[in-house]
Amino acid sequence: MYHTYTYYKKHVYGIFMSEAFQKLQEKVEIPSDVSMKVPIITMIGFQSLTIENYRGIIEYNSKYIRIQTKIGQIKLCGCHLNIEHYTCEEMKVIGQISQIEYQPDTDGGSN
Repeated sequence: MYHTYTYYKKHVYGIFMSEAFQKLQEKVEIPSDVSMKVPIITMIGFQSLTIENYRGIIEYNSKYIRIQTKIGQIKLCGCHLNIEHYTCEEMKVIGQISQIEYQPDTDGGSN
């Protein structure tokens, strides 16, 4: 049996997706955080934070760190902040984290 899908774009998590990709994602049961590379933030207490699926570091000092993701920017505020380690997929920040801010991209994350 063949399925015909129309290709229109739908706005999901700030990302435009074709209907065919959405149906494939549902059939194969791929979690949306994996398939769309949305950021995953894991915080342990106020001293440790891990962020996955980020694009780059915009600003970094001991009081705040601004991080670019596919769907916007994340700003971590606090004191004695330090990037303990990072790879192209994941980053771990330590220090006294007092605030997390999120600013979505104004272009809808279509890049």
